[in-house]
Amino acid sequence: MHDISGIRRIYYGYLGRALALTYITQRRTFFWLSWAGWLKLFALALFLAAWLLRWPRVIVLAALALAVWVWFSYWRARRMEFNKFVADETAVAPDDSPLPPLNPNHKVPLYASGVFAVKDRESFVLLRPAEFWYVPLGDHVIMVEQFTKSYLYQFFDAHTLLNVQAGWMLFGKRPLHTLKLTFLEQWGEAGEEVRAHTLENKTPAEKEKLPQRTVYLTFDTHERLNLVWHTIQKNTQKSPKTDQ
Repeated sequence: MHDISGIRRIYYGYLGRALALTYITQRRTFFWLSWAGWLKLFALALFLAAWLLRWPRVIVLAALALAVWVWFSYWRARRMEFNKFVADETAVAPDDSPLPPLNPNHKVPLYASGVFAVKDRESFVLLRPAEFWYVPLGDHVIMVEQFTKSYLYQFFDAHTLLNVQAGWMLFGKRPLHTLKLTFLEQWGEAGEEVRAHTLENKTPAEKEKLPQRTVYLTFDTHERLNLVWHTIQKNTQKSPKTDQ
């Protein structure tokens, strides 16, 4: 993120930590109430106590500001699904990568975020362990371990892939190397509209009007991100659009 201004880096650092904190406290409980619930109740109770007990105005205003900040932070985090993707405007697709693309069925470990599905069920996951690979027929597969030995999936190929973008996911104390993938939805009722069309004959503009899905693949290293990006690029040369 060297090309991003210092002020934005400071803000992104704060936002990443705030999103991680809200997510963790939302998932952990104490006496049948989440940590987030206790924190919001404490902030509200502190303000009410300061107001009703006629504490000094400065303390009342500070307690009000704290309560507003806490409640707003959780509202915003839920709205953002507890993460934010920042595009790397300087990223270039690795056309001339010295490393060859992955061989068919070679799996790459990563962390996945977004909505994934299996049969008639779909769920949102955030930074769950996952694997990426592609098969000789051209399908690219993302398999996510939602729970122990319980998996969700997404698939795309040269005809359904719309967009690939490199960047960072803000979650925690440091930005995470991430690929943003957008492709046509193929699951459930939304996917029926996609499956009903002959995609090979559609223009990029026509495809973008069909139901879409966006997921995020996060990697431990930038080299692994480039390897997967290179593999997707080499195996989806007919895809309508690949951002750089």
